[in-house]
Amino acid sequence: MAQTESGQSAWSPAARASSDRRQLFLPAREYTLGVEEELMLLDPGTLALAAAIEPIIAGEQERGPARRELMQCQAEVGTRPCRTVAELLEELVALRATLRMDAAGEGVLVAAAGTHPFSHAEEQPITPAHRYRELVAALRYSARRTLCYGMHVHVAVGGADKALTIIEALLTDLPLLLALSTSSPFLDGDETGLSSTRLIVLQTMPRTGLPPVLESWREFEATLAVLRRAGAIADATYLWWDVRPQPRLGTVEVRIMDVQPRVADSAALAGVVQALVRHHGKRYDRGEGFAKANRLVVGENRCWRRGTGCARASSPKVTRRWAHGRSSRTCSTASPTTRSHSGASGRSNGSRRSRRRARAPTASSGRSARVTAWTTACAGWWRKHPRLNVLAAADDARRRAGLSYSRR
Repeated sequence: MAQTESGQSAWSPAARASSDRRQLFLPAREYTLGVEEELMLLDPGTLALAAAIEPIIAGEQERGPARRELMQCQAEVGTRPCRTVAELLEELVALRATLRMDAAGEGVLVAAAGTHPFSHAEEQPITPAHRYRELVAALRYSARRTLCYGMHVHVAVGGADKALTIIEALLTDLPLLLALSTSSPFLDGDETGLSSTRLIVLQTMPRTGLPPVLESWREFEATLAVLRRAGAIADATYLWWDVRPQPRLGTVEVRIMDVQPRVADSAALAGVVQALVRHHGKRYDRGEGFAKANRLVVGENRCWRRGTGCARASSPKVTRRWAHGRSSRTCSTASPTTRSHSGASGRSNGSRRSRRRARAPTASSGRSARVTAWTTACAGWWRKHPRLNVLAAADDARRRAGLSYSRR
């Protein structure tokens, strides 16, 4: 593998040095995977968002896992390339643990969910990095409202045109991946009725949602050139699609999923993405044809509402039971891939938890109970693992702060 000056593999999501090469889709590292996670920085007394990324990075002297995102209450971490899900899980646990300790040194907590339940985006200071200052100056309100947290899964692919074909094949799988990952039912103190409010927040930005039909890598490069000449983008990283090619890293990057409160679920979902990419990649190698996805149907299925949902537009009535069944069929289809890349057992508790999360939820006694249940769910994993405890007593702190949620 090519290496950066810091010793990290060149395609690693953690690497920030740009490459002089136009694209790095190389067969030698095909189907290795990495994950980027966007995490919250919280005040320990109120669990409100805390603008603390700059002192954390300063304390790490630029050598720690924390990276800047759009707002100062966000921290990004990224793994090195991994061959197996077990290896990825170990990396993610180490990254979150290190970030937690570094954040504790600055008196803040770290948490993971697709949106913060009550802090307002307009109150958060922007990161003093040129890219983000320029972004806010150009997009104004849209950028100022984009306070959300996702997980991005990179899977290396051995060819540029192959990557575009795999992306087209993955489009129909995106609603399932979203349904398995949803962790953002609240925004600005309100229960939104959506399991993934993050996805709606992101749609205020340009170049989001589903990618266009791209027949070849030459067409993709020509499209980028048009956008650059218009001054709309600087490079491919300004394309914020649900799934995109990442030419500098040589990967297919799936971006639709909310970040996971439980690190085991992050690894399990990444394993599903890796298996799907490899499944479609093997089909491509065999010369199989791929039908173009119906973007109207996929777009409708992306809207994951609580309760009745709309996970499958072609079905007259669907609930989360559809996602549960679909996830089981998907895992069965890609099972040889999953077993060969997930480690010795070929299965993890995290993957079973991810499938269970797609089942229909139990009835709740009211909005306040659902808020408490959500914060407790975020905190539950960390309470079982004290060295990773980032949201201990989240519901108690919320009540102490006297937080209220609007009712319609």
